[in-house]
Amino acid sequence: MAKTNPNPVSYIANLRTALSGPKASITRKLPEQYCKSLVEEVLDYMVDKEKATQDEAEVLRGIEKEMLKQYSVAVNGKSVDLKDRVEGLFEKKNYKDVEYLALDIEVASIQTGGLVYRIR
Repeated sequence: MAKTNPNPVSYIANLRTALSGPKASITRKLPEQYCKSLVEEVLDYMVDKEKATQDEAEVLRGIEKEMLKQYSVAVNGKSVDLKDRVEGLFEKKNYKDVEYLALDIEVASIQTGGLVYRIR
C-alpha cells in the first residue's frame, strides 16, 4: 500500500504591482498543475476575473493596467521571462508553523520616453 503524505505541500502565489504594498495584492492557492507551468500561465490564472473577489477587483485593475503594454516580471525578487517555468522559483515559507511553497510575483510596466539631456 502506498504511503500518503499527511501534510501535503501547498503552493501559494501572491501577485502585486511593483509599486504597491503587500496588502494590495492577490493571493491564491495554486492548483498542482500550475506548479510546473510557465510564468505567463500562472499570471493568466492569477488575473482571472472569475476568481476575483469584490475586494480584489481594485487590485486586479491596477495589475491589469501595468500589464497593458510592455512589462517586466519578478518572482521572489528575481527578474524572469514570461516563458520561464515556475518549477524552480518557489521559496519555502512558514506561517503559523505551516510550511508552504510560495511565488511572490511583481509586475511593472516598462517606462518609455522621458527627457533626454545633451552633454556638450
